[in-house]
Amino acid sequence: MNSLSLDRFRDLYDDIIIPAAYETLPDHAQQEIPSSYDLIYAKSRAYQENPGAGRWVADDESRTFRLAYSVPAEFLSRFWASVVQKANLHRIETRRGETVAYYQNPRLLFQAHDLKNVFARPNLQESLVLFRDNILAGLDPEQLAVQSCWLDVGMRDHVSRQRHGQTPSQNDQQSHHEPWTLLWKSACCRHLHGRLSAIAPEAPLDAKYYRSSLLRDAGIYYAKAKSTKSSNPGHPEFKSPGIIRAKAYNCKKELFGVMFNDYKLFSSGSLPLLAFDEGMFKDLAGMNQNRQRAFTPQLSRSHIKRAWEANKRHLRAISSARRYPNFGIRKEVTFRLDVILAMLADGAFQPDQATHTGPMMQEIMLDPTSDTQHYPFWIVPTRMINDFVSTQAARFILPLDDIFQEATSKAAERYSSSSLNPVRQILAFYTAQLFCRLLIYALSDEDEEQHFDNWIWKSVWSVRLRGREKAVSERRGLGLGSLIDSTGMLWIPQSHIDWQHGHLSLEVLIHLYMARSPLQARLAHQPNVQVLTSTHVVVERLFQEWLRNAQLSHDTNCPEKADEYANKAIVLAVEETARAYYQHFLAKLASY
Repeated sequence: MNSLSLDRFRDLYDDIIIPAAYETLPDHAQQEIPSSYDLIYAKSRAYQENPGAGRWVADDESRTFRLAYSVPAEFLSRFWASVVQKANLHRIETRRGETVAYYQNPRLLFQAHDLKNVFARPNLQESLVLFRDNILAGLDPEQLAVQSCWLDVGMRDHVSRQRHGQTPSQNDQQSHHEPWTLLWKSACCRHLHGRLSAIAPEAPLDAKYYRSSLLRDAGIYYAKAKSTKSSNPGHPEFKSPGIIRAKAYNCKKELFGVMFNDYKLFSSGSLPLLAFDEGMFKDLAGMNQNRQRAFTPQLSRSHIKRAWEANKRHLRAISSARRYPNFGIRKEVTFRLDVILAMLADGAFQPDQATHTGPMMQEIMLDPTSDTQHYPFWIVPTRMINDFVSTQAARFILPLDDIFQEATSKAAERYSSSSLNPVRQILAFYTAQLFCRLLIYALSDEDEEQHFDNWIWKSVWSVRLRGREKAVSERRGLGLGSLIDSTGMLWIPQSHIDWQHGHLSLEVLIHLYMARSPLQARLAHQPNVQVLTSTHVVVERLFQEWLRNAQLSHDTNCPEKADEYANKAIVLAVEETARAYYQHFLAKLASY
């Protein structure tokens, strides 16, 4: 397989393997399989999307396993028969104009994985009986602390490939081929939390809500039991049953991410540094080392640029997909195993006693006026979701490209008087920092309450000062969260942007409080940027101000004041020139 060229790999996946998977596999297996070879290629090289990770390292050993996708055993024969059929029919034209059956008669290398973990059955009763007979039957109950074992009980909703009570029709092209995506409604996640909390009020749950793709009305939910002196449902000695964890989430995360992986598109905290040219980048690296010695950063601007292009390559592969799966939604609740076994013994999960523990098939009309029943999810064509999220991302990628390209082009004009000034670069950096964070939010489900992003979402918030009781400091932010709440999606106010120069308005920026973020790269930490700002922006502003004051004093016949301001400006200019020469001299020494 590794001897194939990229073109032959593309033919194999796009024309044979992926179409066979989409024709024969169920939705829950389909939705984890990339929809094109370009997307597989991008995912396999996701390590390139983080600057400085341009090669395989120790932490990447399991990544090829994460890019392996399972085929359920009961569908394997159908899947492979489809692969063989498509491979035998596929033809490739040679340079001489002849056609050859390049992939004729493929052979299957059979592997089996995760056979012990397949407990999905049509109803909960059957799943638990299978778990009991296959797992618990092989264990000694006297040696097993049942109270210390937890069990996840979950369900999946998805759009069926056929209408209720009908077999799929080859003539019904729309219903058979149109893929759909389900998204949890934000308000319904909060309603779900209320219902779960009411089950065991003595065991309260801490909830977190995540906003999906910068949308007000779509989101996911995660909760875990709050450990107190009187309540801890996960502890073996806690007598009263309770919910340990609960979550409701969308299955579309594979579309814009890498499953079972910590990677996220455009998630590197180093990307905003592309707003700086090489000179500013080295100055920032010097701030990081407190300018105590000559320092050459391991992370260069070229590394970050390659990572930026790798992220864009990944997104292009997603947005240009030709086929889409059905994406469902999932809901899971974690209980102690002894609680579940007691309920199983009492027959609480029998489908005839509890209808919600078995399969449910409902036909939902797309016209909301004809449907009186409420559903906790949105039903949207997958193609529309893909186009919407890609467009949302493009809103930030295009201006970021302009910002980064401006620094690159001006850096090339080394001897030109039109080189980008430091003040403008710093304003561009803060703008890039904002857009990069919004880009991550646009592509994924992100926590709404991350304190280090308060400067983006909140207009005003208060914090208590350390070491000073009853002392409160008021912080200011952009207040974009209230705009999402009022309009349903993100719109940046016109007053926040200096549209003539293409960056955040200075009048808005000077009032923002940006907290330190664990997501930022070391070089991009706020203290480093603030020191860089003070050395460039403050120095330039002081120099210009003293020159203006000297000129004004001279014009108003105050020679003493004029000389004082002029001397200050001269001293500052000499200090900055000496500092630049000192850094240049140290860099020369470091090169030998």
